[in-house]
Amino acid sequence: MINIKKLSKALKNTGRVRWIIKEDYHFITASYFMLKTKKVITGSALTELVKTLGAIPKEGQGLGVYGRKKEELNDEEIQNTIKMLKAPDNSEEITFTKLIFQAEGSLLSIFKTEKDYIYLNKIYTDLIDIVDLFKNIDIRGTKARPVHFAQGDEKLMIMPFRVRDEAEYVKQI
Repeated sequence: MINIKKLSKALKNTGRVRWIIKEDYHFITASYFMLKTKKVITGSALTELVKTLGAIPKEGQGLGVYGRKKEELNDEEIQNTIKMLKAPDNSEEITFTKLIFQAEGSLLSIFKTEKDYIYLNKIYTDLIDIVDLFKNIDIRGTKARPVHFAQGDEKLMIMPFRVRDEAEYVKQI
């Protein structure tokens, strides 16, 4: 599910980044997304993470940066970060509409709950292999909370983008 090749673009210009390696899983968070994968971090994604954090965490270790302050995460911070990936019990099932909307200089992928449309920055939805986006992915969330994608033991959480005016073509659906 996770497309590591798109990770470096998603990590650019973020104020906060965390990278945790625990039980062979990589947990990577940035200002607007968080992911969990067993895929090996390579290429430009690895370069961007090392440039940002200054090192690669060891098994059981977490590294973070906020602004210019780099830190090693303690056990409580690691556990709290990992817990964020669990979708809340009151989240709704979400479907991908295959529609794109441009707002405030960003391309947004449009998702739908039973009654609301949810806009997610395409930079972050591109972290999902497009082939997988249309099959066997559990997508849950609400308009006001993070959207959770899960396939097997891989997970991705993305914060919604608040738009001032909904896309006209969405209002007509």
